[in-house]
Amino acid sequence: MNVAIRKIIEKNKCRPGNVFSFNSGTKTITYIPEELEEKNGDLALLHEIAHMQLGHFTYKYDIELMRMEEEAWDETRKLAKENGIEVDEDHIKECLDSYDQWISKRATCPKCGEYALQKDHRTFGCFVCDCYWEVNDRKDRAVRKKIISKIQKTGKCVQTNLSENPKSVLSGVLVVASSISSAVHLLIGGSSLLS
Repeated sequence: MNVAIRKIIEKNKCRPGNVFSFNSGTKTITYIPEELEEKNGDLALLHEIAHMQLGHFTYKYDIELMRMEEEAWDETRKLAKENGIEVDEDHIKECLDSYDQWISKRATCPKCGEYALQKDHRTFGCFVCDCYWEVNDRKDRAVRKKIISKIQKTGKCVQTNLSENPKSVLSGVLVVASSISSAVHLLIGGSSLLS
């Protein structure tokens, strides 16, 4: 094992395991001891150290995860240079590509195949066919999609007739618009909220 890597392990909260990962809850880094004999193993450990140093604790949207991965690899390059460890740019590209592929699979509509908008951490909605689906969260597993109805996604919507009492919104009745089209429908079908 590289002397610099040994010092990094001793300096940080690291434990051996069967995967390279950073647990943001316990601020613990897990590493695979056998793989530290290889240059990509050293990079994997430095990458997890980078996540910790950069404060990558949570994300809501996949695009945030991708940004965090890119930032962590940039920081990994700096850490590698500081510790005399060779950087394998092809390995970094493969790692980033795997996240890009995972994100693309999650965001591709199971009905029409178009790329869709992420609504929250696990839910997507398609502009083309109005399909909604939930995905599994594990990055180390195949992407699984479960089509859901809008009512499952948006919860119970309170309906009100704005043409009868447009100020009712201001007096405590909450109108839930589940999409841009339903918000437009509410405004066209009722009175303007500004009058």
